[in-house]
Amino acid sequence: MDIIPRQKHTIIIIGAGPTGLTLTRHLLDKHFSVILLEESTEGVGGGARDSIFWNKDKLKLGIMRKFLPTLEHPRLRYYGGVKVGKDGQVTLEELAHLAPVVLTCGSRGDRLSQICDTQAAGVFDANELVRTMNQRWLVGRTHGQAHQQHIALPAIGRDIAMVGMGNVIADSIMHMATLCAEDGHPRRVHVLVRRGPFANKIAPGEMKWILPHIDKTLLEGECVRLMSYMMELYPEEFRAAWETNPQMLRGNILAMLKPLHIKENQFDKMPEEPQGLLQVGFHFFTHVEDLITSGVKLVGIKLTGVKIAQKNLGDRV
Repeated sequence: MDIIPRQKHTIIIIGAGPTGLTLTRHLLDKHFSVILLEESTEGVGGGARDSIFWNKDKLKLGIMRKFLPTLEHPRLRYYGGVKVGKDGQVTLEELAHLAPVVLTCGSRGDRLSQICDTQAAGVFDANELVRTMNQRWLVGRTHGQAHQQHIALPAIGRDIAMVGMGNVIADSIMHMATLCAEDGHPRRVHVLVRRGPFANKIAPGEMKWILPHIDKTLLEGECVRLMSYMMELYPEEFRAAWETNPQMLRGNILAMLKPLHIKENQFDKMPEEPQGLLQVGFHFFTHVEDLITSGVKLVGIKLTGVKIAQKNLGDRV
């Protein structure tokens, strides 16, 4: 492309998803002009448009509605169908000659490469998985089940590990439940949370839907395991009281479940065995420091004045 003089007070944003639109709104409020570029030809929205479970129209519309004034702003120029990169219509270097550039295309990026081999069989990016499954289910419902088969079904086994604790994970679990109902095969989802339950980003409504499928025994055991490490920082008399007092034990389990949006009555009503073909188990990885600073208040224990120990729980994978 032809290089034109660098524009003052203009910012180029690549990616018109929720992050890009939020940043655009903030910059416009600060009297900057914004050039917003999006690779998709389907419009703005990014993950809010196609990485959310297919029937959550109210949520999708709510997210997009708040950005309407931003999209109509006179200092915003939006260009869709623009691919940035060596194989695209414009390179990042060329854009940098025009104005400062901000990348907000994270959910489309290859972040999995930092964790594992992204080419390995059975490894999926959650956003991509939800998009594919959304398309497949919607095609089946609008054009008939025969058309659904034209969209390849990802090779998903009976045991699935999901890393994270956000709404995309919740949507992925919902898709696994739909898949189980379709093919009749039982599946177990292992949700690997890189911190404790307090790191949960799954909304209360999503968690309520997942509750019947949760392995209650495992969840309760995980809470007790994490609390036992916390108790090592306290005097012997506190630990003894906690271990022998059922009321204190239950209170502490409920305290650990609170960040998961699981209330006492919900926990009591949870089936002892997961319901249906889908089973969901939560596994927590964390440090004692994270647990102490999480804001979880244990029953009968004063947190003030306690020296935090740097103690790793060890590998559990």
